[in-house]
Amino acid sequence: MRLLKRHLFLFALTLLMLCVSCKDELIVEEPQMEQAMSADSNVASLLYRMTLNDGSKDNILDQANCFTIKLPVVVLVDGEEVVIQTQKDLKDIRKILKENDKYDDEDDDDDDDDDDDDDEDDDKVTLCHKTGNGFITINVNTNAVQAHLGHGDVLGACDEKSDKGYTADRVKLVFPVTIVWADYSEMVITTEEAFESARARCNGENVEDEHIECVDLAYPLRVSIFDPVSLNLNTFEFETDRELNLFLSGLDVDDVTMLTFPVTLNFADGTEQEVEDLEGLEALIEGTSAECDEDDDYNYSDDV
Repeated sequence: MRLLKRHLFLFALTLLMLCVSCKDELIVEEPQMEQAMSADSNVASLLYRMTLNDGSKDNILDQANCFTIKLPVVVLVDGEEVVIQTQKDLKDIRKILKENDKYDDEDDDDDDDDDDDDDEDDDKVTLCHKTGNGFITINVNTNAVQAHLGHGDVLGACDEKSDKGYTADRVKLVFPVTIVWADYSEMVITTEEAFESARARCNGENVEDEHIECVDLAYPLRVSIFDPVSLNLNTFEFETDRELNLFLSGLDVDDVTMLTFPVTLNFADGTEQEVEDLEGLEALIEGTSAECDEDDDYNYSDDV
């Protein structure tokens, strides 16, 4: 069946070369075989992986790399209510957290001075101390305990749960929320328990996943699919990763598609490059798919 479709595909393209417009002569270049892309080819798989929903782009909200939170959403940041309307609004969360971190750091400096003045006081108290990178266990003089408790520290050593996340105890989602998985399917989450269950399905912090993040497609992008019944090429123009990913995931194994070149790729370092054919596209994606920091950690302090 696939071989038949390819033959019909070439036949249809040959007919297109013979077409003549009633007003202007239509010149069609001879088709190149390498431009035809089967649904089960390596380059189609690479494009699919490139266009998956990037779950790491909102880790400051959910600490989960396999899904994103559908916006708008309401969150509590160190107890302050914040409405996140767009991806750009995530910077507001970072701003609040970092400002509070700065305040805590200044308070810590004052505590250090107090400690120097009271060297004769050897009594220490163990606290779980809140920092910009999560929580750490510290020992402070008894006269500094109340100041630390007033800024979110708690008595005793940090437990395993608080050591895991940078914002787990500082950024709280207001339920219900909708999560969007890597394949763009959605799920409504109504409780903290259901949310933790969803997070457990992710690979975890800095663990390799299917999504290719170091290179992106520039849009719009045109893809044609051959219809063996009408012998026509049906052309679609895509504007987003979501649109292209859903198209690719819906192809049958014997479908034949054709990309309109040149295709522009954008790289994580801010550069871009035009590609003229499928062979070059495949080589460039494979060559750069692992050459950047995908920022799959949960540390908001190193986010751009």
